[in-house]
Amino acid sequence: EGWAGGGLKPTTSAEVSEGFRRPASASALLGACLVDAKVSAWHMLLGNKMNVLLLGIPIGIASHYYAWGSGLTAVLSLLSLCPLAERLGFTTEQLALRTNDTLGALLNVTFGNATELILSIVALREGEIELIQLSLVGSILSNMLLVLGSAMVIGGVRHKVQLFERQSAILHVGLLFASSVALAIPIFLALIGYGEGGGGSPAAEGEAMAIVWLSRFISGIMVTVYGLFLYYILKLEKKEKEKERRKEMEKRGRKRVPPQRMRTPRSPKRSQLRKRPRATIRTKRKRTRRRRRRRNPILS
Repeated sequence: EGWAGGGLKPTTSAEVSEGFRRPASASALLGACLVDAKVSAWHMLLGNKMNVLLLGIPIGIASHYYAWGSGLTAVLSLLSLCPLAERLGFTTEQLALRTNDTLGALLNVTFGNATELILSIVALREGEIELIQLSLVGSILSNMLLVLGSAMVIGGVRHKVQLFERQSAILHVGLLFASSVALAIPIFLALIGYGEGGGGSPAAEGEAMAIVWLSRFISGIMVTVYGLFLYYILKLEKKEKEKERRKEMEKRGRKRVPPQRMRTPRSPKRSQLRKRPRATIRTKRKRTRRRRRRRNPILS
């Protein structure tokens, strides 16, 4: 009110800094968090038309407990898994947008197999070993053949020549080979009949327990290798790529422009001077004579 210019009084830098330092109230923060939670829940539950199939979850649970039939329960469970898998992919994509592409791809790959992991745990509790083996074989074949083949075909339609990073390709091939060998060792022991002695003798039981402990040891190694792979992708790969780029830039700079030639300009060669027309040479000679006459008029 007391400002001569009229209107709103402009705020000074001290007042602005004091306003930023002033902490927000707990009720305001809680209200903002609740609003964000409501918006996120709205997008998660009603953001896609496929979420209508989520109604199959309570119906499937009811069919299981009231014994409406195993077939109906299986169909309802499969239908409800479709929107859950889609929402899981949506969540990982949103995380990738707010972090980076590498972390988002790793989250998508890790949580993309959550459905198979849940099914494998349930089948293992029920003792369905063959179902677990078939699911593993199916996932490996689909990732090796279907996903890779479709990616190559779609990429080849637009780009005739496709370029891949050599180091990452070697890393993924090594991981695939290690996982194949780890899965093949217990299967090979089972094929040769190790641990299947008749009569339930102590030796046969000891061999069976040895296979079990070997499988657990191999699974622990695979989990450790996957953890090291994640650490390499998130921490060390960026540094190695930056080093390779610096080396390539240095090599290109040395090949294209030597530093000595950049500092000292080239002097014209005699052949270039001879190729000049005679008129330009005569005019230069006349200019030099005039300059000499002006400096020393006695000599002229």
